[in-house]
Amino acid sequence: MLRGAPVEVDTRRVAQIVIALIVATLAILSVTFSLSGVHRNSNVSNLQQHGVSVSVTTTTCTGELGGSGSNLVDYRCEGTFVLNGQRFHDTIPGRAFRATGSKATFVTAKNSPGLLATSLEVRREDASWSVFIPPFVFLVVLSAFVTVVVRRRTRRSFVS
Repeated sequence: MLRGAPVEVDTRRVAQIVIALIVATLAILSVTFSLSGVHRNSNVSNLQQHGVSVSVTTTTCTGELGGSGSNLVDYRCEGTFVLNGQRFHDTIPGRAFRATGSKATFVTAKNSPGLLATSLEVRREDASWSVFIPPFVFLVVLSAFVTVVVRRRTRRSFVS
């Protein structure tokens, strides 16, 4: 048996800290997922409205290892393309191996050449309200949690 000074824990203070962490986490997740959805929809719309075809020349293609590092899971390729007389270097979408010097056609936005996608991706994707379902769920859970905490505290203050 261990001996020493007893440890006193203020359970109310611990509960307050846990509640604050839960509220902060739910709020941060809701905001982060909302911003991510806005960004995704903006990129999709930008590519569909301002997209132009560019020929991308592969400059490097390296294999990426997974798990224990002994098996190849996909490739990360980079390439260059010219848009409006300017040369850009970007990551090529997809996971397929591409030989150095090979060319492929992709779509980029005239006003934002950092966006690069396949023409199939541009045709298939739509700006969608469904990207806002996860942040809405987090917001509902946050609201329910805060409501429960406030009601419990209000009941306690009336009883005391």
